[in-house]
Amino acid sequence: DRKHNLSSARVFFYAGEKECDANMQTFLDCIDAVKGSTGGTGFSAIKITALGRPEILIRLSDCIEKTRRYYTQITGKKGMVIKGKVDKAAFKEAFKAKNLDTNIEVQQFLDQMVGDSQGVINLFDWSSLIDQGKDLKYVLRVPNLETGKMEPLITGGDDGALTAQEEEQFKNMVQRLHTIFKYAKEQNVRVMVDAEQSYFQPAIHRLAVEMMRTYNTTSAIVFNTQQCYLKKALKTVTLDLEQAKRQGFYYGAKLVRGAYMEQERARAELLGYKDPINADYEATSAMYHSVLDECLTRIKAHRG
Repeated sequence: DRKHNLSSARVFFYAGEKECDANMQTFLDCIDAVKGSTGGTGFSAIKITALGRPEILIRLSDCIEKTRRYYTQITGKKGMVIKGKVDKAAFKEAFKAKNLDTNIEVQQFLDQMVGDSQGVINLFDWSSLIDQGKDLKYVLRVPNLETGKMEPLITGGDDGALTAQEEEQFKNMVQRLHTIFKYAKEQNVRVMVDAEQSYFQPAIHRLAVEMMRTYNTTSAIVFNTQQCYLKKALKTVTLDLEQAKRQGFYYGAKLVRGAYMEQERARAELLGYKDPINADYEATSAMYHSVLDECLTRIKAHRG
């Protein structure tokens, strides 16, 4: 129950695409209200779970975790891809060892990786999803090391393939985000993307950062929310700042302690995984200040 033990955050439940369109219009109206009261540079806020089917976010979040495991399988490094500063050569060698180096689809997979002189930033070309509207099942797939066949990392119901309707629902969600951020940029209003439960958050985080890449080219319009009660908060922010620096966009962050502590602890206990939340208020406050210090240090270095 997404509302259980939760009194400090709004929860949206999917009721259909028309309702998501209506929610988008509400967010646009909020941008107008901010523009009217501040004359620009004010803040509005959105929840991505109000703009599409949340189940798609869960599946995308699972896919992102599978991507990290695949990356570890290939390179032996753990964590987010950008952290390892691994270039494509590591992948080429792994595929060559399995006699897959002449496979056309494997070569196409290598070609679409996003990176720079310091290494790979993302295994997938997220811009083809966010900006070009390609299907999830065609972008979020990797070569099977044994067969060389491309296998999707994102699945639909009962671990089957995504349906055409699910692909359309994702594209609708992305288009609503574009509509909001494009309008916000035109009105010079900044938009904060609310953080939500951990099973949504990898997808929300990735969508927010990719929207920054598109709309934060001259100033910060899109802001992501960083939950500092999470043990990995500093690592996440540090790597986001690294991506922003390497891809040339402004990083926007709203720092909070967090609103879903009881839910997250209960879910971790129920499903048998490590509690993602800091031990207590003091540890959370220490994390909050560490994240803030990192952001301020980057700002000072940029201005210097």
